[in-house]
Amino acid sequence: MIQYDISRTDEDLQAIQDLQSLNLPERLDGKTKKSEGFVTLQHDLSLLRDMQECYPHIVARDLKRIVGYALSMSPMFFERLPLLHAMRDQLSQLRNDEKLYANATFIVMGQICIAKQYRKKGLFRGLYNKMKAEFLNRVDFIITEVDDANKRSLNAHLGIGFELVQSYRADGRNWHILTLSV
Repeated sequence: MIQYDISRTDEDLQAIQDLQSLNLPERLDGKTKKSEGFVTLQHDLSLLRDMQECYPHIVARDLKRIVGYALSMSPMFFERLPLLHAMRDQLSQLRNDEKLYANATFIVMGQICIAKQYRKKGLFRGLYNKMKAEFLNRVDFIITEVDDANKRSLNAHLGIGFELVQSYRADGRNWHILTLSV
């Protein structure tokens, strides 16, 4: 039985890192990346721990084993993740140009991943429902970005109610910034 929870221990963070490692693009063949999706970044334990101190990560557990996660990230961590600098810059422009975002508070969903044998069982939606409940009355939006090459992830996010607010090109890739109201 799947239970949704928050990350609490270094063992949880290690389980997140292990699942993350299995789903990096360099570990997957082209067919798997296209059909199953992938994660873009590998986070070290120190970074995961620091992120967790600001906002707990959301996890799906089968018994005690973590089988899925959604990383919770304060915008202050953009500086520690160079690949996200372009996203930071895009969000800065949105916050300055759009009244909707100018005074809004948000959390960045830094990455979502589900173990292969647990996919297509509702965990994606379950992780986001838990994230919304965890941050209710604390933030206005959950914001994330998805690489255009990761069609499965993009479609899954749009399918549960995320809205596309910006598309841009950086680092030779097309990116989509998505928001979900909390």
